[in-house]
Amino acid sequence: MPSVKRKAGQPAEGSIKKTAKPSAYHGETSATHGMMAAAMEDDMIDDEVSEDEESEGYDAQGMEDMDEDAEGFTDLEEDGSAAQDGEKATDGKRASLFKAPTAEEMDELRRQEEERGGHFGFAMKVSADRPEFIAFTDSSQINALLSSTFLDALPEDKTVYAPPQAPPAIRSILTTIHSHINSMKSLPAVPVELAAQRLAPLPIPFPDPSPLEGGRAKDVKWTLGWEAPKEIIVCGGWPVMGSYRKGRKIAGTKEVEVNAIDLAIIMPDEMFTPKDRTAYRYFHKRAHYMAVIASSLAVLSKPTKMSKQDETGRLWTTVLVEWEFEGGDLRRPILVLTFPKDKSLGMKHTQTIRLLAAVSPDVFALSSLYPTKSNIRLSTEDALEPTPTPLYNTSILKDTLHKPHLLWLHSLHKACPAFRSALALWRIWGDRRGLSERSSGGGIGWGWFGSMVLGFIVQGGEVGAGKDRLTKKPRQGLGRGLSEWQLLRAGWEFLSSTDFSKTPVYMKLLADSYAVPAAEITSAFEHVFVEPTGKVNLLAGWDEGEIALLRSEARSTLSMLADSSVDRFDQVFLEPLQSNAIRFDDNLTLDSSDIEMRSEDALAALEQPDIYRYRAESIAKLLRRGLNTRLRAIVVKAPSPGRWSAHGMYAPDQSTVEVSMWLDKEQAPRALDQGPPSEDEEGSAAFRELWGEKAELRRFKDGSITESVVWNVARPEERALITGMAAKWLLERHFGITEVSWAAPLYLPLVQLPASAHQAINVANSEKFGFKPAMEAFESVYKLLKAADDDLPLTILNFTAMSEQLRYTSVFVPHAIDLERLKSAPECLHYIPAIDVLMQFESSRKWPDDLVAIQKVKLAFFVKLATLLQEAGHRASVALESNVPDIQDHAAVEVIANGFAFRLRVYHERERTLLERMIEDADLPSEKLRTIAQQTYDLHVRRFTSAPRHHAAISTLHHLYPSFASACRLLKRWFSSHMLSSHLPVEFIELFMASIYVSPESFEAPSSAHTGFARALQRLAKWNWRDTPILVPLYTLTSGTNMEVSKRPTFPEAPQARAIKAFQDTRKVDREYLKQTMVIGTEEDLLGKAWLRDGQPSKLIASRVVMLAAAALQMLSAGTAPIESLFKTPLQEYDFLLRLKPEVDTQAAYKLFAHADSTIRQAWESHQRNQTVSGMAAKEPLVEFNPINLFVQDLERLYGHQIVFFHDKLGGTVVGGLWNPSILQHRTFKPFLGYSTKPVVGDETKVSSMIEANKTDILAEIQRLGEGIVSAIEVVDHE
Repeated sequence: MPSVKRKAGQPAEGSIKKTAKPSAYHGETSATHGMMAAAMEDDMIDDEVSEDEESEGYDAQGMEDMDEDAEGFTDLEEDGSAAQDGEKATDGKRASLFKAPTAEEMDELRRQEEERGGHFGFAMKVSADRPEFIAFTDSSQINALLSSTFLDALPEDKTVYAPPQAPPAIRSILTTIHSHINSMKSLPAVPVELAAQRLAPLPIPFPDPSPLEGGRAKDVKWTLGWEAPKEIIVCGGWPVMGSYRKGRKIAGTKEVEVNAIDLAIIMPDEMFTPKDRTAYRYFHKRAHYMAVIASSLAVLSKPTKMSKQDETGRLWTTVLVEWEFEGGDLRRPILVLTFPKDKSLGMKHTQTIRLLAAVSPDVFALSSLYPTKSNIRLSTEDALEPTPTPLYNTSILKDTLHKPHLLWLHSLHKACPAFRSALALWRIWGDRRGLSERSSGGGIGWGWFGSMVLGFIVQGGEVGAGKDRLTKKPRQGLGRGLSEWQLLRAGWEFLSSTDFSKTPVYMKLLADSYAVPAAEITSAFEHVFVEPTGKVNLLAGWDEGEIALLRSEARSTLSMLADSSVDRFDQVFLEPLQSNAIRFDDNLTLDSSDIEMRSEDALAALEQPDIYRYRAESIAKLLRRGLNTRLRAIVVKAPSPGRWSAHGMYAPDQSTVEVSMWLDKEQAPRALDQGPPSEDEEGSAAFRELWGEKAELRRFKDGSITESVVWNVARPEERALITGMAAKWLLERHFGITEVSWAAPLYLPLVQLPASAHQAINVANSEKFGFKPAMEAFESVYKLLKAADDDLPLTILNFTAMSEQLRYTSVFVPHAIDLERLKSAPECLHYIPAIDVLMQFESSRKWPDDLVAIQKVKLAFFVKLATLLQEAGHRASVALESNVPDIQDHAAVEVIANGFAFRLRVYHERERTLLERMIEDADLPSEKLRTIAQQTYDLHVRRFTSAPRHHAAISTLHHLYPSFASACRLLKRWFSSHMLSSHLPVEFIELFMASIYVSPESFEAPSSAHTGFARALQRLAKWNWRDTPILVPLYTLTSGTNMEVSKRPTFPEAPQARAIKAFQDTRKVDREYLKQTMVIGTEEDLLGKAWLRDGQPSKLIASRVVMLAAAALQMLSAGTAPIESLFKTPLQEYDFLLRLKPEVDTQAAYKLFAHADSTIRQAWESHQRNQTVSGMAAKEPLVEFNPINLFVQDLERLYGHQIVFFHDKLGGTVVGGLWNPSILQHRTFKPFLGYSTKPVVGDETKVSSMIEANKTDILAEIQRLGEGIVSAIEVVDHE
């Protein structure tokens, strides 16, 4: 709603100056002014102050003005009072976790804030010892986000507290609910069974163990009755925050969900006895109390005098009444009333109102609910040795916090006007990261937790100061003058830097509050963050993994913001990150109904909010113990209880349990789990109990004998699966879970040759050694040639690898070829990839100073090298390239050594100088020669300068991030499977994947290949390549002496500025993206042109890449499609398809899904079964030779201007074609068009002078060119 301006001292519309009748919200004070007062009728305000209110330390004196009625709150910032273990604490003026800005700094901050329209910016740098705030240039982003979030307009003056106002329809609904509940008739106390019958058929949502089940009702001595509530208050964040959009749509609709309004119904004290805190009696009485209210709400939907006079009464005829569990705690059911939107009645949005049960703080003695006390007993033995029930006790205490927290929140908001906006940004940030869904394990709302974090930032409190976790020292808050952005930024700093297990945190106590002693809390809870009443640990019930997730997200957000030169607004607040496939390194999905608790602790199960949460906690503890240092963190998410009809029984959601893991990149692939030494009998027994028959005693080289578990894998790349294998083993052994959904193993076959093909041509067992044999073969060739220096005219100076096979990123691991096996294998298996190597000889003046002559000298070198290699017993020959200029490097030595093919090229530094001179020579006979020289120069730089440098950097990256290379392999396979092989070089793909690891944005660098691949799809899908280049600080990271990866490397500032300016300048003159589309720059290649020719990839290809990535990402995030579907490319979008003969494909074994498709494997398996078939076996290995790929290259050279071709170089047998739209247009005839044409068919009586492309003849030409290769041509019908 729009805000209404008024003069100072003038009451807001709907506000009341004086009242005479008792308040319907009895005990509510002027502190909850503004929206709360506007939500009540004139006769519902009381100017009297209850004893409870006076004890809270605030003053309510009549509400002379709605802007002044919160002045009575105790000023928690100025008085510096806080209780420590039930006593008043120190003034909190000691050293602070966050140093307060100096006066000069605050003056500068305010000046910057004024200059930028009232906001501190979106970038903030952090020095070594303190946060340092700097302004961001565009505060309009935060303004726009907040404006689109809140339903009411933001106040113009953000330094003055302005409470939001409630629409009349909401006020009417709240008034009706309040009046109705207070007017309900009392029900006499009766036995449990009679109470249930009295409410039938409406069931009572008793938490387990229900008093109605198992014959317990006969033994129950207590009774159930109903009396009017002691008090009803509007609580939660709505009175302060107002209504806001939650950023997600209501299920089954297009309407955006808005936040709920909470009403706390404080049950009468007389309804409870001190013993009701035990054995679930409090929760059973609570459930009955709410069920009585639920049964009475049907009355409101019937026609009454009120509903006839009040038009909003019609809203009650469509209200939906449901049950829900507060914070996911099955002990605490609440009622949810959903009112559909009705604009005619002023309901612009569907509104949810939650009715919460609450109890006064003094109903139960605080000491009886200390976390070390036991209030659940299953037998008489439990009474003798009681087990503490901290979660159960905390659940009761949470029902006492609604009113104190409301008053605290209101006081804080008034003292710090930016608090409302900061909390809204907190909610948005958490929602985008799925944190709001994962915080319910502690039974608290995400917004509530956020208010506590931000409240600690403002007010401070105390923190643990000793190893015993009992000593506390004050921590001063940052004060009230912070903007919303500063508050939020400081909150992230607090979360990322605070270990709640080592440093307990205690918020500043409300006046006259008596806290639970610190010793009680720290002895019961590992992680401690105590709210301002001092009674409840906010982290009670949080799993260790959930806390780790929260810290990780805060840390990742700060890491993004560390680079102030990049606008990260979208990544922080707008981009959703909830998908586990993208977020975590490994994920397992279990069916919750399959979980068998073979050693269930009944008391521990009752302690948890529900049985599924207990099982999830048990799984998390087991895997954390078993996987140990392999994990950085593990999060197990149980099924979340949803809503159900108030007239039905709760049915647990027996869906899936999600196990999500962040892996330690060094420890996760280890093959050995080493346990205690053999002499440790107790430890050895525990280890054997954990691992079962997997455990065995092993003796090690140092002489030690320990319990151990060894994980055997067939290939080195399978070591990445060991953590998942260990997790599956533990789940089956301890929980009987045999069916586990696990995606990681499904990726491996995509980058492996079928076993039958491997056996046909490769050295036996070579798959066990990964890339190592290729590295050793490279070394052996170098040693061989180095030993022959005396036989060469010049000494070899450098011998440098520049091939993906030697930097671990080739799609398929290069395995040694068995030449004897190859002789009997069919030709479709004879392809051998060439490993490119650069050779440089020592300098010599004997080199000619002519480009053509240099190539001839190189050729002589190659002949000599081939002779030496042949004499050493290797297959070697000189390979020449065709259709290249004679000034271009066009020769190499191909040698097969130790089962690998190497292609050796010679680098001569003088070539570059001569080419530069030729390009700059003004006397060249023609521009055609200059163009040839430029193309030759580009090739020379790419081949002899960029390639070795790129190879070294990528190899280093593999060692820094062990999963990087495998992620590259998957991404290359994805590009190839979508027939984009010829449009994007492998180096470009490697640089893109490098950006995922070096600049991970919202995440930390992935520790698994499939997660790196998923994040690459995500970045491709959202890449606005038209306006944004990707700059990868590759060499900043890999050239460092210590190669520190704990901190994110940033692109050097000056080169970054040059790169961005160059990109912008290019875009200004190339608005059609004809020269450059996707730009990936590095410190050594600011323009991003090292690997791409002009115009490569084309605008068409770039757009298709983004579209395909978005589709794949959608399937991956949904989690329902098989992994193979990500790699299946649609063919219906092409204009025509060339079907190729698979028998001529020398890379048939490389084909996608060959391992699972018997028709593909038939090409070589049938030959293996019938070795006598003549003519099937080739005599020589085919180094880098595939007739299909060469045929496609010819098509691109001949028809590249008329047709865009798409082909999978890795075994693809389909070529897709798209006609260039320009040749399909009608035009007048002229010679040398470059393609076949025909007259346009027009009126029979009139000869047309226009022509068009003769597509039929062009396809016929392609058919003739591909004779023996093309089996059929299909024209795709798009109609």
